[in-house]
Amino acid sequence: MPAGPVANFNFTLVLAQARSNAKALFGPPASDLLPQIDFAAIARAFSAALLAGLTGNERNVLQTLARMIVTLETGAFVTRDVAATHIAPRIPDDPAKLPVMAAQADRGEVKDDWAGRCQEVAALATALARHIRR
Repeated sequence: MPAGPVANFNFTLVLAQARSNAKALFGPPASDLLPQIDFAAIARAFSAALLAGLTGNERNVLQTLARMIVTLETGAFVTRDVAATHIAPRIPDDPAKLPVMAAQADRGEVKDDWAGRCQEVAALATALARHIRR
C-alpha cells in the first residue's frame, strides 16, 4: 500500500460519474459528499488511460477514447459501445469500421479480430487522442 496520496485516473472518473449519476439509498446525495470534478481533470484522467498498451487491448482502448470524446463534448456518461457507434460517422470510411466493430464485439454480435490492423488502429487511436486534447 503506497504511503500518501495516489493519482489514479480511474478514481477521478468514478468520482465524477458517481457525483453526477449516483442515487443515495439513504443519507445525503452523492453531490453533497463528493467533490466537483472539473472537465479539465476529467480530460487529464481520460488521457492517462492512453498510457495503457494498445496492442492486445484494441477494443477497450478505441471504445474508451470514443467515450472520452462523447463525455467531454456532451458532459454525459454513456456506455462504451454507444460512444463508439456515436463517433463512427465522423471518421473516414475504412477507419470508421473499427469503433463499430469494437461496439459490436462488446455486445457479442461479432468476434473482433485485430490481427493485421495494428497500423490502422494506432493511427485512429492517435487521431482520437489528439481530438481529446484539443
